[in-house]
Amino acid sequence: MPANDISRTSNLTVYALGELQRAAVGSVLKSPMNRWRYGGPPVQGLLLIPQDLRTCDPSFAVEIENGYFGLAGIAMRTQGASPFALATPNTAWTRELHGFSWLRHLKAADDEVSQSYALNLFQDWASHYKYCRGIAWQPQVVARRIISWLSHSNLLLDDTDAEQHAIYLQSLTKNIRVLSGSLAQAHDGYPRLLSLVALVLAGLCIDQQDKLIEDNLKRLCFELDRQIDGQGAHISRNPDIGCSLLLDLLPMKQCFSPRHQEIPESILNTIERLLSFLKFIRLGDGALARFNGVSFTKPDILGTVMSYDESVPLKDGATAMSGYIRLQGQSSTLLMDAGELPGLAYSDSAGAGSLAFELSRGIWPIFVNCGAPNATNVNWRLQSRMTSNHNTLTIEDSSSAQLVKTPSLTQSKDRWLLHGPAVTEGKPMTNASEFQVKASHDGYKNKYGIIFERFLSLDESGTVLRGEEVLRIADQKKTGEMKSKWPFKWHFHIHPDVRVMRNENPHQVILELKNGERWLFESEIAADLEESLHLATIREPRKSIRIVLRMANQNNPRTNWILRLVSSGQQVEKSPPS
Repeated sequence: MPANDISRTSNLTVYALGELQRAAVGSVLKSPMNRWRYGGPPVQGLLLIPQDLRTCDPSFAVEIENGYFGLAGIAMRTQGASPFALATPNTAWTRELHGFSWLRHLKAADDEVSQSYALNLFQDWASHYKYCRGIAWQPQVVARRIISWLSHSNLLLDDTDAEQHAIYLQSLTKNIRVLSGSLAQAHDGYPRLLSLVALVLAGLCIDQQDKLIEDNLKRLCFELDRQIDGQGAHISRNPDIGCSLLLDLLPMKQCFSPRHQEIPESILNTIERLLSFLKFIRLGDGALARFNGVSFTKPDILGTVMSYDESVPLKDGATAMSGYIRLQGQSSTLLMDAGELPGLAYSDSAGAGSLAFELSRGIWPIFVNCGAPNATNVNWRLQSRMTSNHNTLTIEDSSSAQLVKTPSLTQSKDRWLLHGPAVTEGKPMTNASEFQVKASHDGYKNKYGIIFERFLSLDESGTVLRGEEVLRIADQKKTGEMKSKWPFKWHFHIHPDVRVMRNENPHQVILELKNGERWLFESEIAADLEESLHLATIREPRKSIRIVLRMANQNNPRTNWILRLVSSGQQVEKSPPS
């Protein structure tokens, strides 16, 4: 058995054993006889109300009045019934429903009707979800519910009677105790971080709950130091997780001073690193580059988070952070994924996009990966993670990393993990008036005997991008066994807002941006145009076009291409401030 296959089998075995152990421990800790040992005394009152930084939509209350309940991109018709009585459309919708983050919309409406909706829905939940099972009681859902109830406690407590007040306190107590007892069941990664943030925040905001801080603050700091690397990327390599984490860490940070507690350096340093990395991984349009699970970037949310960044703006040049490479030439920005895949346990959103890149000109994206779909289009999720949906090489239409379905264990039966490539290397360089990156990966070595090397060069004016693609043969026998006539394909997915035009020359494609600029893509081999789908949208996927370069199997194959500005349009709008 090849070494890579042995490694994959070993990693899956370790992961499966960990899942079994977590499920067994979690079932014990969540039992009614045991969970009352956790979480401290009953909740008697609140000391602080943390801020909710997420943007609000006051029209949410109007939708409820009209018989709709919209979550995760899907508006469910309630016909006057409680949303908790509906057959939910998917897991994402169910998690959002039970996470209560939608309370912020009702609070923003700021009227008696909206408060009435909030109270009725809260009491309906409290009366029907007394047993700790199902999605509603998964640790990350309980954590989000606790944070939501704390952040919008005035909506649930103002002008309420003693009985309603008691229901809130009792429900909050139960949720804190359940989360404390089931913490070991939280998946390693963001779910565990979120659970610890919720418990520490509860300790800061609730009277006589200092035990929650004592039990969980050091654990939170440990997990932050372990899961967020020195340059600010999460262990999953999903840039969007950093944004989600900051939305909870920043309000929690503000709660230490009123409690006369010192903010741990670990939390302060983590916030600084996260902000720095998010600034690095943004394209000129202000969106996060669509790597490893990033979908549509909500500009208002990211803008809110980045308003806390006090560091200096990024300069032109070639830089690297956490396995990502950034080439910045005036108004043009290129980002490449030249890092190794995350560990198996953290790879459930990672894409097989080694050496893929994205490019924007000012606020206009040009080349973008297809991105992850939103919660409405979960059927596209697996497809979106394949190499063919990234701006990089495929061999015989296979991916450079393998999607592996995990064993049918508690909480993991629907998770697909990603394994390989074993080695990915990337190095940014500056040469005269050009910013460059040279990178390689061995994701195709085991099956095809090929090492893929990519060299990209962006001039300092940001108007010329050159690419050199090299396929280095590491095993001649395996390379000779390839069956496809055209086994090598390079995909260049073009953003839907770009107009794509054919030139008479089959080696050329014209790209016209919305600002009127025209760019010429020219390659040594003929450039084909194919239909594609842009998945990182707030609603349905958008039709798009991709350039495909095809090459037959040959000794030491390589090819070159160039993208250059040939016609200026309107003045290029600058990128959003860093």
